[in-house]
Amino acid sequence: MAHRYEAAALAGDTAAAADLRWLYDDLGEPVRRDHWKRIAAEGGDHDACGSHDLALRPPQGPPGGTETAGYCCLVLNRIGRHAEAEELLRLAAENWWADVRSRYSSDDLDMLSRMLNPEDELAAAEEALAAG
Repeated sequence: MAHRYEAAALAGDTAAAADLRWLYDDLGEPVRRDHWKRIAAEGGDHDACGSHDLALRPPQGPPGGTETAGYCCLVLNRIGRHAEAEELLRLAAENWWADVRSRYSSDDLDMLSRMLNPEDELAAAEEALAAG
């Protein structure tokens, strides 16, 4: 059944990506859970994005919290909500290496090529805000 959800999620169905997030959470597969949570967040799933502020602020936030928050902020930034994205992108940039990048192998070039760079995204948000 998961393969049907994955096909739908890959075709852009945000609800399917969110469902896969919960499925892999229930199955105890955090890497797959975080992958689909990020895709759901990128698609605008409010549940995946909704707690992004809390996920970044506690020192021991939930696994994947910084990554999910970073991708939520990427979406906010790219749809023109720069002020909302700026503070959390700053926090994501400060925590990215320890919370996110360190979980991925330097040999995983596919993942690294697709990974958010919160510092670049923060710079874009600040530039957009300065331009008014």
